[in-house]
Amino acid sequence: MTLYEVWYHDEWRSTDTYQRQAILSSIDATTNWLIAHKDHWYDNETPIDAIVNQAIEQKFTYMTVTTIIIHDDGHVTFEQ
Repeated sequence: MTLYEVWYHDEWRSTDTYQRQAILSSIDATTNWLIAHKDHWYDNETPIDAIVNQAIEQKFTYMTVTTIIIHDDGHVTFEQ
């Protein structure tokens, strides 16, 4: 299972400003959530055609998506 955790933070990505906004269970749900809340984080300059991929690749200044992968054996990995 893969989960997508959305975080807002300051432009320096300092850990004390990170605030979890949502945890979603699919690319579609994550995309819909990000689009519904884009006024909170989107700079209107970066092309928005692949919004989840851009978020996972940390191309946005004030928002990051962490991928949480729960493997069949119960092992959990986090990717930023």
